[in-house]
Amino acid sequence: DGREAADDESVYVLPDGTQRSYRNGVYDSPFWTVNRNPFEDNVNRVIGNLSLTYEVLPWLTVSYKLGLDTYGDSRIYSMDINSADVPEGQVVMRNITNTDLNQDLLFLFNTEFAQDFNLNATLGANSWDTRYDSRTTTGTTLGAAGFYHISNATNITSGQTILEKMIYGVFADIRLGWRNQLFLNLSARNDWSSALPKENNSFFYPAASLAWTFTETLGMSTNAWFSYGKLRASWGQVGNDAPVYSTTTPFASAFVGGDGFINGIGFPAFGLNAFEQASALGNPELQAELTTTIEFGGEFKFFQGRLGLDVTYYDSETNGQVLNVDLAPTSGFTSVLKNAGKISNKGWEVMLNADIVRAGDFNWNLNANFTQYETIVEELDPSIGEGGITLAGFVSTSSRVIAGQPYGVIYGNRYQRVEEGANAGRLIIGSNGWPLADADAGPLGNPNPDWLMGMRNTFTWRGINLSFLFDFRSGGDMWNGTHGVMSYWGMTKETADDRNVQGYVYDGVVNTGTDESPVWEENNIPVDFANPEAGLGANKWIRYGFGFSENEIEEASWVRLRELGLSYTFPETLTKSTRLTVGFVGRNLWLSTSYSGIDPEANLTGSTNGFGLEYFGMPNTKSYAVNVQLTF
Repeated sequence: DGREAADDESVYVLPDGTQRSYRNGVYDSPFWTVNRNPFEDNVNRVIGNLSLTYEVLPWLTVSYKLGLDTYGDSRIYSMDINSADVPEGQVVMRNITNTDLNQDLLFLFNTEFAQDFNLNATLGANSWDTRYDSRTTTGTTLGAAGFYHISNATNITSGQTILEKMIYGVFADIRLGWRNQLFLNLSARNDWSSALPKENNSFFYPAASLAWTFTETLGMSTNAWFSYGKLRASWGQVGNDAPVYSTTTPFASAFVGGDGFINGIGFPAFGLNAFEQASALGNPELQAELTTTIEFGGEFKFFQGRLGLDVTYYDSETNGQVLNVDLAPTSGFTSVLKNAGKISNKGWEVMLNADIVRAGDFNWNLNANFTQYETIVEELDPSIGEGGITLAGFVSTSSRVIAGQPYGVIYGNRYQRVEEGANAGRLIIGSNGWPLADADAGPLGNPNPDWLMGMRNTFTWRGINLSFLFDFRSGGDMWNGTHGVMSYWGMTKETADDRNVQGYVYDGVVNTGTDESPVWEENNIPVDFANPEAGLGANKWIRYGFGFSENEIEEASWVRLRELGLSYTFPETLTKSTRLTVGFVGRNLWLSTSYSGIDPEANLTGSTNGFGLEYFGMPNTKSYAVNVQLTF
């Protein structure tokens, strides 16, 4: 049992005090992480708003709104002596403050004219100001094991990150209605962002929509089985600026070395300090990216509102997509942000709401949403090669942006295959009976799902509320790096089974002609998956190297019990004027998947744009909460 193992020190500590772990300390044991690498996070947050409204005329109102979201985040994360990443031990103290200030000045118009028409309009100005400050103190080479305090560190360094950004905007929104049946909406906005070059920091984006409540026009609003129907169509644009400080090339504390297994050295170090230009080159030519979307949809209600259906089809295209483009190291930089791509996204969204049972005090409600989409990289900057742009990756496998491929396509090493003719797509087998590895890496899988669905059932009876949410994902590929490296070291069940496989004939073709004029014949050459006489390198799971990309592509479909909630609201006769609700909530309680890795929802590179890669990732955490809600 994992919990019992976590409490047994001998599971993760050897008699000499060093760590008992996979691959002799290259990675921390999960039990070591739980007990010897503590993490504390304390957040104090304040969210507030102020609103002032003044009616100038019966049809004109002026409104001012101020919103504040500020928090302090104090973190301490440590690695004990003999940890894999920092064997000498480490304590990191990080204090973060973040303040977002949002202001709106609105002029609201509301009037009726010609009896059948209603006009609502909003003219306004908006400002958004965000300030982020992170101060970090890192102490390394701990004097004593198990004492996670900065005073226990021999070497102490500090750093600070400041991010500031402001956006100012003006906008107009006009809504015209006719007989509560036909609605026309026109809007436009212009923003100025501090994240863009001063000479080109303005971007404009308009939108228009039309909706028709046809059940009102056709006199169907009192129909017993179909009481409401609305059709809608819209066209709109949305502008988006760039990350802060993308237009300049700042200096930062120097850092030397490090390769993912061996830690580098950050300055100040050895009594010296050093600074170097950031590896990302600033781009003073950056422009805002612009997304244009066409949307069609409808909203329908049946059986006096007990069944509701909302269907939307959308087709959007983003031009001038801001992407991080690799540069040749000889330039002195590794990357630059550019308006480098055109990306399309089209799909369907369907929402269903149904009151399945209404019987006295008992109700059963079903709420479901379905999403299907396709995101394709239509074009990239001509300076970008066939390999595209790397979003994230590890060793030979990465998530990339490649023209003509789905966004985030999994890219890596692969087998050679016949490109054309009757045998197109079949494996090419070498003269030794083994599939040939392609000299060139290429696209291997689409990490985007075929569709997603969420389904929540809610049962209520006399103050008792029971709800459960299932999430479904169908399709989408994942690189299972965990399986790849464990197989390479002969630690999976498959490698144990493969040791006994002899005389296996791969389904493929052998070229009996030349490279220029190939002649394909059916492969009939047997191979042994493990042959001691040929050495370890000849074994199937080692022959192509660690984590050969194509071998580890798996489908990442799953079904999850995302949330389960049970609550009870006490009768007001007991609580008088107070409404008291006591509840229990559990999240990520159950998972069903054919994926053989850690968790098909894990992401190797965290909150980056890259996805579809998993390598010793942490599974979703089960969580339980009890809540008490008082309403006066």
